Amino acid sequence: MPSQDQKFHIGDVLSIAADRLVSRDGFHGLQRALSYMAGEDIYTHQVSRVIDEARPAVLAKYPLLADVFVPADIDESTVEDWLKEQAKLYGEFLTLPRMTIDQHERVDPFSEAVEIKHPSKVETIRAPHRSH
Repeated sequence: MPSQDQKFHIGDVLSIAADRLVSRDGFHGLQRALSYMAGEDIYTHQVSRVIDEARPAVLAKYPLLADVFVPADIDESTVEDWLKEQAKLYGEFLTLPRMTIDQHERVDPFSEAVEIKHPSKVETIRAPHRSH
């Protein structure tokens, strides 16, 4: 698989770099960016761990983003204007790198959920097999 970088909106990138959800696509935008960087689907309960893994890679590529301060009072009514200002400073779309094996630990999502929650609180649902 080629190691080609993919572009993501500044809100997705800053959600990783600044550790505040400011993606214009909400949690889905953050999750999509992290999944790309990790090279695997990242599930909800894995997001905080993978943000911690991804942040150094993002800041290595874009060191100026380390100085971005997300206002404490930012909300749904102000985030779009704030993101437009950040886009003027850093670009509206930025490429994100894939993380290397040294940067990202692949953990089975079910096993990780069991580590976080009690096994009795984790359920597996098997979808019926469908022929195409």
